[in-house]
Amino acid sequence: MFSGCDPAPRTYDRSSWDYQIDPDGFTVVDPTLQHPRCVWNLLKQHVAQYTPQLVKRMCGTPKDKFLKVAAMVGEMSAPNKIMQSLYALGWTAHSCGAQNIRAMVVLLQLILGRIDMRSGVMNALRGHSDIHSLFDLGLMSELIPGYLDMPHDNEPDLATYMHDGPFLFGH
Repeated sequence: MFSGCDPAPRTYDRSSWDYQIDPDGFTVVDPTLQHPRCVWNLLKQHVAQYTPQLVKRMCGTPKDKFLKVAAMVGEMSAPNKIMQSLYALGWTAHSCGAQNIRAMVVLLQLILGRIDMRSGVMNALRGHSDIHSLFDLGLMSELIPGYLDMPHDNEPDLATYMHDGPFLFGH
């Protein structure tokens, strides 16, 4: 449940979701991460409920194995380490597959500070152009922000491709 929930009509008052605005009209930022409503602290509060005991109850993963994996993932925040997150059809076919993949990117790679590192993002384990991999191969890249569009025939090399703007939608 999120703030602003009204269970009777099953609606949300989204006004409580807004950013706090400073007197100049800009979003309040806290580079120290001390403010209780900064995104970092809200995220910590949200994930605090996911204890090893809850993971065991929900997924069946033994506490010792969960803690071992968590420690290994935590080690990836070191400046000389990179973690690759791999996923396959099981995640994308799941009813909340997109949320699983986004959580892997946001909750792990971004928090670990790996999002800008070579190979420090998500990698799909597929190599064919079916409905599950259209996005991965760029065939529907215009639908997802941040995906590069596929090169076209009039872009025979990297320099031309980059000049034409792979970040622009609808070449």
